[in-house]
Amino acid sequence: PLAEEETRQLSLYLGKIPASKANRSVTDLYAFLPDGPAKDSVMASCLACHGAAEFRARLEAKAGRDALYWDGAVRLMKNQWEVPLEDRDVESIAGYLASHFAK
Repeated sequence: PLAEEETRQLSLYLGKIPASKANRSVTDLYAFLPDGPAKDSVMASCLACHGAAEFRARLEAKAGRDALYWDGAVRLMKNQWEVPLEDRDVESIAGYLASHFAK
């Protein structure tokens, strides 16, 4: 997977999003996410593949799902899409998402 900056630069190069919107989307997502020990891991890991606006929309659409859902979603990203996460990262990211976006 591409790093966040590489993904942003590629999107800009391809003309998909203007630079001002790309920077604002990431800033908006960071402000939207509640503070917590895995916030930076969520930003780095999830934005490696998802755009900031898309990721926020997914979080809002999936809010209210239980902790088991969030654990499964993060494990799917690791196992099926080969996001390079250690098991401890899976647990901390899934825990963060569950604590802030689960029922």
